[in-house]
Amino acid sequence: MVWTRRAANKFNKIIDYLDREWGSDVTQSFVRKTYDIIELISDQPDLERSKTMKEEFVAFC
Repeated sequence: MVWTRRAANKFNKIIDYLDREWGSDVTQSFVRKTYDIIELISDQPDLERSKTMKEEFVAFC
């Protein structure tokens, strides 16, 4: 996966906000879960909104 410049900038702003407001533990958890979801989508690009994908998303939230 390749991040657009805009997506990377927005993601970094979210990370900065989380770190300021919630601390490094929450920020690290968010980043880890975000990359886990990206990896899941990258590994299974044809995956539709299956039960597994929905469960992963709900677990992320």
